[in-house]
Amino acid sequence: MIFALLTLLPLFWGCSANEAPLAGTPVDPAVLFEHSTFADAVLELEVRSLLGRPRGELSTAELNSIEILDASRKGIEDLTGIDHLANLRVLRLGANAFSDISPLQMLKRLEELDLRQNRITDASPLTALGTLQVLVLSNNQLTDIGPLAQLTRLTQLDLDRNQISNLAPLRGLKLLRLLNFDDNFVRDLSALAALPALRRVELSGNPINPEILDPLRERGIQVGFYLPPLGIGDDILEEEIRERLGIETGEISDANLRTIQRLSLRGAVSSIRGIERLTNLRIFSVIGVRAPLNDISPLSDLIRLREISIFNTELTSLQGLFQLRLLRRLRLDSNRIEDLSPIGQLTGVNDMSLGTNQIRDVFPLRRLIRMVKLNLNNNEIRDLGPLVKLINLEELSFNRNDVSSLAFVANMQKLRVLNCSTNLIEDISPLLDLPALTRVSLQGNPLSDEAKAHARELTDRGVTVIGSR
Repeated sequence: MIFALLTLLPLFWGCSANEAPLAGTPVDPAVLFEHSTFADAVLELEVRSLLGRPRGELSTAELNSIEILDASRKGIEDLTGIDHLANLRVLRLGANAFSDISPLQMLKRLEELDLRQNRITDASPLTALGTLQVLVLSNNQLTDIGPLAQLTRLTQLDLDRNQISNLAPLRGLKLLRLLNFDDNFVRDLSALAALPALRRVELSGNPINPEILDPLRERGIQVGFYLPPLGIGDDILEEEIRERLGIETGEISDANLRTIQRLSLRGAVSSIRGIERLTNLRIFSVIGVRAPLNDISPLSDLIRLREISIFNTELTSLQGLFQLRLLRRLRLDSNRIEDLSPIGQLTGVNDMSLGTNQIRDVFPLRRLIRMVKLNLNNNEIRDLGPLVKLINLEELSFNRNDVSSLAFVANMQKLRVLNCSTNLIEDISPLLDLPALTRVSLQGNPLSDEAKAHARELTDRGVTVIGSR
């Protein structure tokens, strides 16, 4: 858990005139905002939105006027340029996608910093931030917290869900009152004896003998510690987890579960409840056999997931996927999916397969401009116009739908393979302007005579054309 802030709580939660909005409808920065001051266009958009300055050079005075910035959950990958915000006191950058935090080291006035749910492995740039009082580093990939030894003004520190085994660097943090290191690999708590101001500590999910907690409680410190039940909702899931760990019976600790990075289930899977404890999971798949699985919400906090494959289930809702910002490959064939809106913000996905579902509307996919490969075979789609901005597509398949127009592909200059058999296509002229095209499948369409002539032109150009007669 993340502790409630203490004396600076109103600053952290309030909305002053110079505070960024918590959320908003995503806007293409290239359309509405000039991109000049920051390396990351999304970060620049947030700053310009805060200042009300979509275009033009941002002056030093304008940048210095910002004291509070919330740019959480925006997909930011690069912090270069943030040092221009020299007067920042409160900065929230949780749930983004950056790993390098060196640009933060020039922000000498920071008092509160939230970096949860990113990809941080090196905390050394934080040593320069001697004014920090509240620091949140939850859900990253830290193993060494040595650099935090310099942050002697800290009163609150959140380190839960990392890979930390040694707390010794915290010995000098004499003002520290609240400490959270749930779900790490800590066994030795002796460093906590050197923290005279400590009032509360959270340490569940560590391989700790509960008996060593007594000295902390005797000092009047509130101790949060529990050993959760396994809580696995399906025999197939539990069997696979135990096989991966080599633990046939008995308790499985969170430390054990965090060692699993790949998991594949086969058969009549009914539930994945409990998988949320596999916090380091990168690749997950379900190959169903008459599988009644219809709820994947337990995946929602597994923010390190990069690949998900779920085939042949009763799945209808994708609500569990919307915050998986590191996801790159998503395959959900042969399910019962209709609504794609929960995956419309997964802008990092470049390989998606949604074949054999009940999809009619692809509008939610319009922002997935990094997409390279997309399969929409065997659905109920009539209009693919919303895909017009997916100009990085190299392979596109929508066999067995009700699509009548190919106009949307006109700007897909990288498109190599197009499979559009068994649709309602009469005109293929947009294909003539695709220089990278090497293969197109057209069988089962009511092609006009002109379209057949265009198919011959493509063949003469070296494109393999299937089904143009």
